[in-house]
Amino acid sequence: MKALEELQVQCEVPKLWNTIEIRKYNDRAATMFEEAMLSKVAYTVQYVSLKRFLNFVTKLYQHNAYDSASNMKQRAWLKRAANAAMDKLEKVVMAIEAEEERKKEEFLFDMLEDEMHAPPGVKSVLDTLPAPEDMPAAGQRSIEAEVPVSKDVVVPPKTKKTLKEIYDKLRIPDIEGGAKPKEQDNKLLEEYDGELEGRRENTSEPESQAMAGVSTVDALVFSHVGDIFDLGLSSPPYCTILEVLDGDPPFIFYKDDYHVSLQPVFENKNLPPELHLSKSVVETNRCFFLHLGIGTGIHPFALMVAFRHFAATLLADTRHEDASLMQDILPSVLEYSGFVDANALLFLWPVEFANFRLCFISGDPRKPLISCFSTRDSSAASAQGTLSDVLIYCHKDHFTLLRPTNACKTADGTSMVPNLLSVAKSKGCIVQEHLVQTNPRHSVWELCAKLAGQM
Repeated sequence: MKALEELQVQCEVPKLWNTIEIRKYNDRAATMFEEAMLSKVAYTVQYVSLKRFLNFVTKLYQHNAYDSASNMKQRAWLKRAANAAMDKLEKVVMAIEAEEERKKEEFLFDMLEDEMHAPPGVKSVLDTLPAPEDMPAAGQRSIEAEVPVSKDVVVPPKTKKTLKEIYDKLRIPDIEGGAKPKEQDNKLLEEYDGELEGRRENTSEPESQAMAGVSTVDALVFSHVGDIFDLGLSSPPYCTILEVLDGDPPFIFYKDDYHVSLQPVFENKNLPPELHLSKSVVETNRCFFLHLGIGTGIHPFALMVAFRHFAATLLADTRHEDASLMQDILPSVLEYSGFVDANALLFLWPVEFANFRLCFISGDPRKPLISCFSTRDSSAASAQGTLSDVLIYCHKDHFTLLRPTNACKTADGTSMVPNLLSVAKSKGCIVQEHLVQTNPRHSVWELCAKLAGQM
């Protein structure tokens, strides 16, 4: 299936090193398992999380210490965890396939409508389709192997087998005594915490701070980012089509999904092996900073570090103790692996955003809630043609980046956002237009330069 093939590039995992203790890799595997099994976001994101975990396990049993006696309990746990992940992955794949079939049916329905309303003598879309006898004899494909993206990735053979059979190579051989009864997901996590010698890192433990809201590990990772305007993307996004409202012409966007991990923007940054396993790099639910950073052209990790410092500074200022809205929203920026409230932009608007208008579309695409953030200077920037629009879609706490297709671009090349807001208002949608103020003391570039100077 094309949708699954396009997701494969997001499923790569970093190379594992024998010089790193296998205990640390076991802890990382447990964290990945928890993220994958407890995820309730879009099916494509769940697929990537599950596949990354399974690819990680595949590489893990190539570690020199994997077969050691001291790693026996970890091996047994990984076997059961991999089995549980494959069970869920098969269900996720079925859901993705069902969604693709639904989209095909909608597409065919639209074509039938074109056929019904086509003027005499004018070919409809159906007339341009090849006849059944011209179609390849292969018919509908089952789940097939991905195109290998690296020599380390296990590629199953092209076959009609079920997903569990395809992933048979990923299964770790049974330990003595045969397979044990299937464990519940939460039981597996409790078991890892209670039985195994390797313990997952406690993310609530206080860390040494390089500056407010920025840990020393954050600073160390940042020292490898380099130019904050070099995104360092190593793979393209998973791209689908999203139609918003029912405008005329319709508002149709490309929806770019870079998923929830910052690891893809570190692939070209030459991080040392130990930093690939650091809390700062493996943090999940980073889709807000990931897509906002890519949309504004600022490295997502640099943007996250800066926002956390700005948020921590504002929250520590006694003059803001009575600012209840700020006190409610900004902690989400500091929370590890938590959902970030986009309304934090009301208080965090760095100088680099001066020529941007940020538009967040959330909820049902047919009747969404739209929140736009811009400065008072935006109208002047728009008139001068220097205003840049960044559109982000939020669905089930997951952010993705939107790019207008030609269908919703204006004839004169000006922004389509005013027209989008106008149509949304006319259809009774909730539209919030926030005028924010640039804080001259909030500069991502200056903060990062200061941080780099401390290293």
